[in-house]
Amino acid sequence: MGRRYFFLAATVLSLCLAAETMTADDSPGKSSGDAPRWYNPARYNPLKLFRRGPSSANDQLASDGNLENRLTKQLRVQGILAATTELQEVCSTFRELTKCIAVLRASHKLQVDFLCLKWDVTGTKPKAVPDACAGPAGEKRCGSTGPSICSSLIPILAPKPKRR
Repeated sequence: MGRRYFFLAATVLSLCLAAETMTADDSPGKSSGDAPRWYNPARYNPLKLFRRGPSSANDQLASDGNLENRLTKQLRVQGILAATTELQEVCSTFRELTKCIAVLRASHKLQVDFLCLKWDVTGTKPKAVPDACAGPAGEKRCGSTGPSICSSLIPILAPKPKRR
């Protein structure tokens, strides 16, 4: 029986001393909420792992004004973009600038109406779309070739990066 009381007294004494030392570690000016944590969100932020780039082709053009001027000049010299149209107006519904340029090149090379091809790629109907783009029962189509051919043309005609 004496052993049981001795063990109980030793446990209570150790708990009291442990609680006393824990409160003695705090500085007088600091509260326990200001103590450094094992996880510091300022040092490691998981949101930085996700790429947050421009959300549309117009944002990509607006982020670099020199890019817009160079692309517009190149496309006008090649005869792909008319002198009266702006690149931001043409690429307004595209999410990626590369797809917009690829659709412009494909429509020029294949002599397909750009608005029809734009409708097929983006899925949103342009405001001034000609009646030739509308398929049977209001479905979209790309000239006379059909949507399956137009969708497969974009990866083929997209400009490929230069390899060294």
